[in-house]
Amino acid sequence: MFKDFLPTYKRESGLFVIDLNDIPLPINFIVKEKSIVSIPPLEKGGNHMHPRIEVLVGLNEGLSFIWQDEKGNICEEAMKKKGKFRVFTVPSHLPHAVVNRSHTQTGILVEFADAKQTDVELIQLI
Repeated sequence: MFKDFLPTYKRESGLFVIDLNDIPLPINFIVKEKSIVSIPPLEKGGNHMHPRIEVLVGLNEGLSFIWQDEKGNICEEAMKKKGKFRVFTVPSHLPHAVVNRSHTQTGILVEFADAKQTDVELIQLI
């Protein structure tokens, strides 16, 4: 579901650069839509499912990806961990959400999709 990667360039001060071409997208994934999403502290996005495939990259500590597995369990995984970034591939029709667990920092999410957003079904995960 996710793959860790390092930024293209990083300084000890915390400055980092990610060349969008260095993000490990799934093989044969054709990007049709690109978005940057701002998630305020303690806010969430998603809580839905849809037919398109998405690839998500959280740029801050505090962002968590939440999904419902095939058994109906609600799962959660940090989107950035121990200085490594994570690419989350969201399959078609997977119930999912992103939550910013930080009390102070706005979360930034980079989103790639293989189609325009259509046929969204709201699902309360969090």
